[in-house]
Amino acid sequence: MKKDKYIFGSRILTHILFWVVYYVLFSLIWAKENQYYESFGLEFFLLPIRISASYFVMYYLMPRLLFKGKEVEFIFKYLITIVVSGLLQRIFTHFYYEALMLKTTTELFTVQSIVKSIIRINSTVLLLSALKVFKHWKSDREIFRKQEQRHIYIRANNRNYRIVTADILYAEGLGNHVIFYMKKEKKLISYMSLKQAEEQLPENFTRSHKSFLINKDEVESYNSETVEIGGRILPISRSFQLDL
Repeated sequence: MKKDKYIFGSRILTHILFWVVYYVLFSLIWAKENQYYESFGLEFFLLPIRISASYFVMYYLMPRLLFKGKEVEFIFKYLITIVVSGLLQRIFTHFYYEALMLKTTTELFTVQSIVKSIIRINSTVLLLSALKVFKHWKSDREIFRKQEQRHIYIRANNRNYRIVTADILYAEGLGNHVIFYMKKEKKLISYMSLKQAEEQLPENFTRSHKSFLINKDEVESYNSETVEIGGRILPISRSFQLDL
């Protein structure tokens, strides 16, 4: 996830706010007969277990096993994590919520109570894991899209040229024509607008001026007014912010 996808650009703040919302929401959901004090207290003690289980799955099991094709081992360790977390949650629920708060005498471990605890833990971990999988899928799709953009076709001199985008230093718009300045002092003149060229090129190309589109990976130096690329000094317009 990119930095600007987090709240105020902070990953830590985003995670904290998520768990605060989760804590309040589920405390209200699981409250019985207006026992909000007991419910909020219980969720407070159970939250570390759910956070630990979720982060262990998302940041350890998934990157090391699931995303590396070790599905069987991932499922096995995932189930162990859920069961152990469910048992811990059942212990806290029994001694804090049932015995201390509700003053009831129930058995510590029953099939029903254990299954219920495991389901609650699993619902949290499964939700966050699904978000993690979606993020991973989105990242892979973005990589694939960028790979597809490594080559573009430019029509010049009545021919279609298959060009590696990394070989383009910058493009200059001249009316209805665009001059593509390539490495090895090669250039191609194509009938198109600079906007059309920008739409074809990948994200490492950016406008530095209304007439110039530069390859950020090839920038040699720059200041607030000019940028050096391919041994040539190009202007930077105030209308375009150079993001390098």
